[in-house]
Amino acid sequence: MSENPTIIYTKTDEAPALATYSLLPIVQAFTKHAGINVETRDISVAARILAQFPDRLTADQRVGDHLAELGA
Repeated sequence: MSENPTIIYTKTDEAPALATYSLLPIVQAFTKHAGINVETRDISVAARILAQFPDRLTADQRVGDHLAELGA
């Protein structure tokens, strides 16, 4: 296998956010030694709302609809 596998780690909002953000460094520490990449995606309600109105945002404010990406 020439390419390292990748894990998509999702960022959420509200109550699970603390667990999400506190667990990420632990996941990264373990996967680094196994040669596994960890990428993050923001699937919070706020990010999903912003993704629906790119025409109302500046280029710096635009975000992708990561939940739709992951479901595709």
